[in-house]
Amino acid sequence: MPDVCECFPDLKWIEKREDHTNLYKNTAVLPNYSQVSYDDYFEGKYENTDFSIEEVKIVINKNKFEFGVTSNADNLYGGIIISCSMNKKSKSHTIIHPFSKKNKSPVENLHYTKLEDVIFENNYNVYTDDDVEARYLITPSFMERINNIKTKFQAEQMYVAFYGGNFYLMLLMSKTIVIDLFEPVDICEIVDKKTHFKKMVEEIFTIYKLIDYFKLTQNIGM
Repeated sequence: MPDVCECFPDLKWIEKREDHTNLYKNTAVLPNYSQVSYDDYFEGKYENTDFSIEEVKIVINKNKFEFGVTSNADNLYGGIIISCSMNKKSKSHTIIHPFSKKNKSPVENLHYTKLEDVIFENNYNVYTDDDVEARYLITPSFMERINNIKTKFQAEQMYVAFYGGNFYLMLLMSKTIVIDLFEPVDICEIVDKKTHFKKMVEEIFTIYKLIDYFKLTQNIGM
């Protein structure tokens, strides 16, 4: 993994890292879960934007998680959490969660805020401690990007947070989709097969494209 990262300027694979669970809880970028574990973790810099990528596996009890499916069984889901610094100044804590009729914020001191996009409102709930800044951050073009990214990654659910001047995005995949990102080679195959490394490099490039796509390096509107 370190050898692959040398192909990218300012990208590091961190083998021993601190546990970010409390941070993710504070940002509210994690769904309710029974268990959580982490796999690959990267830190990097792209066009003056600091970012991290963390692969996550979560066991979720469906009775506690609103997928619209009722089941007593625990289920394993996988995904990634991407965090990026923002040049667009933000002091609020604003989150975007999958739609819930309850409109109850998962975080204290945040309240539900209504936006003017009916389609977006039917799919997501927005909670914030600053309504004006929430509307400044979540523009119509940003809403469109959110919907497009969810479709592109075949994510079952998506969680977004603006917290502490950073942007957080979690893409939670269905258990039916194989989640094994950033793995260069299967243990049963030869390690110098180029196609394996090509796949991993493409996955890393996708993260750079996400930073561009959400325009996180810009000082003006998203």
